[in-house]
Amino acid sequence: MKYRSTSVPWLAGARRLARRLKGKTLAAMETVRPPSPQLSVIVPAYGVEDYIAECLDSILNQVGPTIEVIVVDDGSPDRSGAIAENYAALDKRVKVIHKSNGGLGAARNTGISYARGQYLAFVDSDDTLMPGAYKKMIDTLENSGSDFVVASLQRQQGEKRWVPGWAKRVHARDVLGTTLDANPEVLKSVFAWNKVWRRNFFDRCIVEFPENIRYEDQLPAAKAYTRATKFDILSDVVYNWQVRDDGSSITQQKQDIRDLSDRATVIQNVTDLFVELDNESLLQNWLAKAIAFDLRPYFEASSTAGKDYWNLLQATARSLLPALHDQAWKQTSPWDRLLLLAIMHGTPDDAGTLLAKRQDDGWDMKGEPIDGALRLTIEGLEEL
Repeated sequence: MKYRSTSVPWLAGARRLARRLKGKTLAAMETVRPPSPQLSVIVPAYGVEDYIAECLDSILNQVGPTIEVIVVDDGSPDRSGAIAENYAALDKRVKVIHKSNGGLGAARNTGISYARGQYLAFVDSDDTLMPGAYKKMIDTLENSGSDFVVASLQRQQGEKRWVPGWAKRVHARDVLGTTLDANPEVLKSVFAWNKVWRRNFFDRCIVEFPENIRYEDQLPAAKAYTRATKFDILSDVVYNWQVRDDGSSITQQKQDIRDLSDRATVIQNVTDLFVELDNESLLQNWLAKAIAFDLRPYFEASSTAGKDYWNLLQATARSLLPALHDQAWKQTSPWDRLLLLAIMHGTPDDAGTLLAKRQDDGWDMKGEPIDGALRLTIEGLEEL
């Protein structure tokens, strides 16, 4: 017996639609992008084949937010790019961008252009993250509504790890929803990599990193601190900052005149930013930080680094003098003040004498407190 077919209108329509879509479905599926990650982590890579695997492991093992990791191979001459590609083949969260060498700032900017996350973070490819770092930071931002969060760090050299004294002070406790006026000492925490930024804030207030210059973190950090409606400071140590045994990292080259030149340019650019802000107290806090924090390693290298180096350092020191007021002087140690004055008005031998004296006597100096600052006594001056 034959069964008579029964016409079903919706089924016939479905069949017609299927015929029209035949051959197109796969192509359509291939154009569908996966959901945007919560956090984009940008990792510039150059000459780090001995470090990058540990770095990427520390990022990919983070718990909490959905992430994408954008490795920017900045024309690395070693196997850094190939190692990153191996990770990308095994983990779809990793994307590798290859470009000609342009420096750290340009590599970060390239990574930003590919980032899809609601939040941005940066990691230097010879460093590592602490477990749970990004969960803590993003949970904090979700609760506070702040524009970015900055957390503490530790230095690492081989098996030795330590939190610098300044970081212990700046990150002594959690402070949520704060401002630079309320916490000016946070200016010392200038690095891109111990922060998580809201992407819309970064695009609006920072935009990009300076290129073709060292210390490219400093101006963006100053913009962030001065332009944020509010930001969060955490006491948690989230980042391991590597000290390379071979001295090859950018921050270990203070006797190089090119390093000093870049530092001088950055100091001037950030000083100009604070002058334009027209906030005298913040300007003086910045100048005190520039003298006692940024320039101190160059002061210590000045007596033996050569004539051209000395002349550039002297010009840099003298450029600060018109803006320096008592507030900045009071925030610097007597040794820093003496070294600054010796470099402004003296000779490399004068700087060398002061450095040798400080080496023998330590940082303590005979003086008496006057108006909130330690003033040298006659006895102290005579000993110099």
